[in-house]
Amino acid sequence: MNISENSSIESSSTYETPHSRSIKYYIFVTMAPPALLLNSLLIFYLVADRTLRGTLHYHAVLALLIVTFLTNSIEVPRIIHYLHLGIVLPQTDLNCLIWQCCDYLLFSSVNVLMCWTSIERYLFIFHRNLFTTARGRLLYHYIPFVIIIVYLVLFYIGVIFIYPCDAQFDFSQPLCGFPCYTTQAVISFYDLFAHSFCPMCVDVSLNVVLIIRVLYRKRVGLLQQQQHHHAKEWQKNFLRILFSTTLWQIMADARTVVTSHQNPSDVKHFEHKLDTNIGYWSPSTSSIDWCERNYVVTQYIAEFWNCISSFSMCILGAILFVRGLYNKLETRFLLSSLGFAFVGLGSAYFHGTLTHLGQMFDELPMVYSMIVWWFILFRMNDSKTIKSIIFAIDLSVLFGVFYGLLWTYVHSLQTFVLVFQAHMSLMVIGAIMKLIYLYRQPYHHIYQLKYIIIVYIVLLISAFVSWTVDQQLCETFNNKSPFNPQLHAWWHVLGAFHCHLGIVCSEAMRLLTIKYKQHKSRNPKQPFKPENNIQFVLYLGLPYVDYSKETQTPERKIQ
Repeated sequence: MNISENSSIESSSTYETPHSRSIKYYIFVTMAPPALLLNSLLIFYLVADRTLRGTLHYHAVLALLIVTFLTNSIEVPRIIHYLHLGIVLPQTDLNCLIWQCCDYLLFSSVNVLMCWTSIERYLFIFHRNLFTTARGRLLYHYIPFVIIIVYLVLFYIGVIFIYPCDAQFDFSQPLCGFPCYTTQAVISFYDLFAHSFCPMCVDVSLNVVLIIRVLYRKRVGLLQQQQHHHAKEWQKNFLRILFSTTLWQIMADARTVVTSHQNPSDVKHFEHKLDTNIGYWSPSTSSIDWCERNYVVTQYIAEFWNCISSFSMCILGAILFVRGLYNKLETRFLLSSLGFAFVGLGSAYFHGTLTHLGQMFDELPMVYSMIVWWFILFRMNDSKTIKSIIFAIDLSVLFGVFYGLLWTYVHSLQTFVLVFQAHMSLMVIGAIMKLIYLYRQPYHHIYQLKYIIIVYIVLLISAFVSWTVDQQLCETFNNKSPFNPQLHAWWHVLGAFHCHLGIVCSEAMRLLTIKYKQHKSRNPKQPFKPENNIQFVLYLGLPYVDYSKETQTPERKIQ
């Protein structure tokens, strides 16, 4: 490895000003000594007290305190030294590698240990029998700690010291810049996912589940009946531990967000040689630029036809939403229609500006809408009102909300184009398979639904072909052909009709399901004829479920 040719003082990029560095320096100098002192006292208190030292659930706290002690005694002094001088000393490759390794190792250790602390806390409360034997304590308590530490040490030594890559150090930056392995997409993504995203998701989800289960068991009286003397202890520490976990997770996630945005991915262009026009929203900050040439029609809209065609989804979604309100449909269908309209708005914003924020508004509503769509399909045959003892939601709703928040978080860090496209493809394919499965049920088997599903799938295939051809033949359309068919805009229009038919189909199946259950409860011996229990109407050439003859319920149920 070679030292960067740039001077340590005359860096090409300025990451700190003397004023900001001075403020940070005095903050660290003021806070570091008491932090190190308190950290040492806490470790001494847990180690010296025989009772606390022998209590299993304090071992995770002790491990976290040791890691933070190493951070305060190794990392913080190096940061203070850098802030004081404005450069990294000594200016050697080995010094930079050691600092990078220590920083990444200690940070990831806290993330993973916090995750394991949440897992172990859950096991202590609800599966305490796992730790009653010496073998159980070895398998479920001591070995995981050893595996975590050994794995992280070997991983970061391997990727920072051993992995062959061209390291360029900038001694004017903390850590001498980013480790060179972060420029390798696969390793960098694995590091970010395995040591930041995954621990965060497990930690948050287990905390949510833990709160719900504890409140539930406390309410029904089980927590007091089982392991009574442990219940009081956990009631004292429960909120305190959750607060500290949440606080650290917020701080760790903030660092992950900052780190990921300091090293953004390149933009994927389909016609980078042709897009030389400068418009109102220039330069593009999205991670993908589609085939339509930018700012050709007007300087205020980057991709004119892609933007305008997106409003077809807004119009059809708005019609479905208004009809749903008028016919007092269940909340799930109102959310689905509203999400459909918001997908169109987000798509118009994205193609009109080609900004990172616009891309977020384009892609995230797709995920939200698919979550609602999956909920509709997989709860199609459920006729009961969901009322949890604690909250008016059930597990599927909780999972959907958590999954949506997770994708929002992940997408705020990095717009993974291929990962997002693969994810959406799997969600769409899974939904189609479930839709076909539902149609095969006898009380959904009518010829109108059969034709709607066939057209629904044909439209999806046609839209996908348009989307693919637009990318593969982009240069041909813009260079050699006198006419660009704007196939990505047609993808929007075909996709709008496709989504419309999907929502109408699910409304029809839901209505038939409810009528079938009502029929079985009133006339169990008479066969149910689905073709006599539903009607469709055409409006602007598109099918809709006819609710004009239905008796409306006085209230909508959130299911």
